[in-house]
Amino acid sequence: WKFKDILHLLYITLHTGYQYAGLQYSRQCFCGSSLDKATSAVDDCDTPCRGNSRQICGGTWRISIFEIMPI
Repeated sequence: WKFKDILHLLYITLHTGYQYAGLQYSRQCFCGSSLDKATSAVDDCDTPCRGNSRQICGGTWRISIFEIMPI
């Protein structure tokens, strides 16, 4: 998928029924229903989003992960 910013990715994730959204290297997006146990420091995610440079969208070999919480 092509996305504009984090909110756009969260909207896509919510409407496809997934619980988690991930962004890597400013433009790659992922959705899923579970998480791997591997983690790293938040500071490793340092790449601005392609559609909104004020937001961080992962990094090199790092995925910023967001959990969708039902209302």
